[in-house]
Amino acid sequence: MRILALCLIALVAPCYGTESVRTDHLTSQLISHTRSAAPGDLLMLGLLLEHDSGWHTYWQNPGDSGLPTRISLTINGEQQQSEILWPLPVRFPLDDQMVNFGYKGRVVLPLTVQIPADIKTEALQIEARASWLVCEDACIPGSGEYRLTLPLARQAAVDSRWQADFDRAARRQPRQLPAGSRFAVGAGQVTLRMPKALFPGKPKGWVFFPITPEVVRNSQEPVWRQDGQDWMTELDRNEYFTVLPAQFDWLLVRGDSGIRVSAKADTL
Repeated sequence: MRILALCLIALVAPCYGTESVRTDHLTSQLISHTRSAAPGDLLMLGLLLEHDSGWHTYWQNPGDSGLPTRISLTINGEQQQSEILWPLPVRFPLDDQMVNFGYKGRVVLPLTVQIPADIKTEALQIEARASWLVCEDACIPGSGEYRLTLPLARQAAVDSRWQADFDRAARRQPRQLPAGSRFAVGAGQVTLRMPKALFPGKPKGWVFFPITPEVVRNSQEPVWRQDGQDWMTELDRNEYFTVLPAQFDWLLVRGDSGIRVSAKADTL
């Protein structure tokens, strides 16, 4: 109740970060990259997750089980549409045939909100609700509710408390490979192609994550080979595959570097 009382007195004691919420095997907190918000600017918020050792939550494609973390925002009483800017995930093998994708340790899931240039209030009253599934051997659903008040200013100053967390999240944002990649689905396999001229170096050593779910087998790592002007690989089709998507996205990760590939469907 103490933090809520302080938040209600925004101009006297503005709240730049909510108090942390402790749930099963996870501590969460809504944080802001800046101590204020500037009209007309993008505001960077983040859900800070601190997992107990051995526990994890999930990426946008959770893999063979699990659920992605969800966040909803309301600002000054109005619901806001904002998607999580997913940092690069890690793999959590379940066995030889199944794997999950997600996060462990300390991680920020960032999201941005556009502040109207003509906003009339003196502060932003931000409310958020997040839900997740946290897993080790067993899985436990969890959720948290958060309130945050930020004053409006002509220029927003960075909040140094969370600078390292947001910096790491920014480093672990993938860059988009230019258009030109293709995929084709056969009876039991999916063929992926990336133009050599567009990919930096060789794809060997990059860890593969399917973004579009239920197209390829999640646990299989591609073996890339040169085929004409392309890097090409064949992967097993996912057992839950039903309809050919117009586009199949995947992620390649090496350390803090990530490349997102968007491929258009070919016909075999």
